[in-house]
Amino acid sequence: MSPSSSTTGSPAPAACSPMPPRRHRVGLIDPRSQPGPLVRRLFAADWCACERIALDNLHDFGVLNRFDAIVLCDVVGKPSGGEDDGLQSAHRQLELLRKRQIGVVVLTHRPWRFAGFDAGSVCLNPDSSFDMLRGSVTALAHIRPLILQLDLQYSAMQRLGKNLARRFEATNRELQLASQLQRDF
Repeated sequence: MSPSSSTTGSPAPAACSPMPPRRHRVGLIDPRSQPGPLVRRLFAADWCACERIALDNLHDFGVLNRFDAIVLCDVVGKPSGGEDDGLQSAHRQLELLRKRQIGVVVLTHRPWRFAGFDAGSVCLNPDSSFDMLRGSVTALAHIRPLILQLDLQYSAMQRLGKNLARRFEATNRELQLASQLQRDF
């Protein structure tokens, strides 16, 4: 009897093949007309579906929600009052994406300008390797469902806490009324 057959004589089941990895949906915010080489490779990649977006026009959660991660290309603009216009625009965009719980890879030569943002953003040098960009986008895309689930659980816990506080207040009022009635009689 061969090692691949069972005692009944039937062949052993074929090994389960792993599911192919899901293509990540990546939004690209790049105000330049000619994207850099890293961004061009992103559009050609088979592991993601990349789409250029103009975030100033997309304040609808449903539109932004279709992306697993966003790549934001930092562009140095003209100075206006100490900060350049491109940086101010990038900060507004990052704040909107933070509220929507979408991870962002910022391609920039000046990462110190984006250091104040939370764990949902990663700064990479535009000259970084494509593997570094892929790893960052993949990591952000993988944690997004977890962050959304945690946010839902947090909201549910807040509602539960408010409901319990109302019930405790009502119980406290009833106990105070009962105490008052006992004193009166």
